[in-house]
Amino acid sequence: MKFMITDLNYSNIEITNPIKLVMQKKIYEPYTSANLVFPTTQKIDALDLNVYDDNYSQLFTGYTDKVYTYMDDDGKYMNVTARSRGALLSDNEAIPKEFPYNTFVMDYFETYIKNKYTINYKEALNASTQLKTEIYKGDSEWDALGTIVWFAYGCSPDVNEDNLVVFNPSFLSTTHTFSNSADNGIKFSYLSYNDDRYKRYSSMWGISEVNGEYTSMATDSTEASQMINRRKLMNFPDTEEVANMQLCDYELKKNNAATRFYTIRVPGYKSFLTWEKAVINDTTFGNKSDLFITSVKYVIDESGEYTEVELRPTSSKY
Repeated sequence: MKFMITDLNYSNIEITNPIKLVMQKKIYEPYTSANLVFPTTQKIDALDLNVYDDNYSQLFTGYTDKVYTYMDDDGKYMNVTARSRGALLSDNEAIPKEFPYNTFVMDYFETYIKNKYTINYKEALNASTQLKTEIYKGDSEWDALGTIVWFAYGCSPDVNEDNLVVFNPSFLSTTHTFSNSADNGIKFSYLSYNDDRYKRYSSMWGISEVNGEYTSMATDSTEASQMINRRKLMNFPDTEEVANMQLCDYELKKNNAATRFYTIRVPGYKSFLTWEKAVINDTTFGNKSDLFITSVKYVIDESGEYTEVELRPTSSKY
């Protein structure tokens, strides 16, 4: 790995002795993040952080979000946190606005995203909203784009590793088999499964446009099939806003999708991509197919070097 910091004078400073790196990409987040800690005796006004592999292929480039400098008995250190360009979509608020029926996704994207933030897309989406759509105060640019795409196409956008918006992300053709018992399996040092049942909602309620009273707007089919009525969530509980069934369904799916996942650690650096498919095939832990990679995290620290992936069932794609 090679590490380069660009300072405010646009000078490039190579970091040759890092003591910690965490670099991560998650699905449905419009950015990749990186955190680098290294000893230094000089003052560095970090503007950008870049990470390369040993062949100088770029793995990460991003604006510096935070620089933390500290000193202890062992010396002076800098802790630099950065995110890729897509973070602009998370950090900036969208203009509150109501869009009429038949608003085209590409018209919205060109006006409110591409022209303002010079972030491009992988391929065009020729779809328009099926219902009146509203962007509320406090929604980020990424929240707003997600709402527009969902109302037009019933899916949630993502940003891929090339920093391009993908309006309808799909599973990639590569399938990784994680196994400590199969000859050709990817060996791992850690494997866990989280089933955060307490975080799941059975239904989302909102104020009906018909009678002005709270009513069920969306339900989780898995919870319903198991005859579970675990929790319900109220949409717009502090306002008189009328809830939209399509938006409620989107928010319910988004929340519940993140409550079931596997975590696997592989020694060293491995080139995994979000949206690649995965299989767990292990005599001790059991077998599980129909998974996909939702997070890739690469770590260097005092305990060593590893790549950690999060896997969710393919059915949790929303």
